[in-house]
Amino acid sequence: MSSGKVRAIGSSNTLVSDIVDGQWVAERHGLRRFRTDPAPYSLLNRGIETEILPTAQRFGMGVIAWGRWARAC
Repeated sequence: MSSGKVRAIGSSNTLVSDIVDGQWVAERHGLRRFRTDPAPYSLLNRGIETEILPTAQRFGMGVIAWGRWARAC
């Protein structure tokens, strides 16, 4: 990342507890933190609203929502 080839890193299929741990380790060691996390989200699958979205907001992360409108993931 220091050479400028990578602007940001993200997590994928990661437990919220692992995201929190990763952010803590990065901050403690002066490393770059996760900036994004993709998560399934639809009208029927709104599970990310309870843990992922609040955690992302806490750490200033973006969430890339994916999924079909009516598919229960």
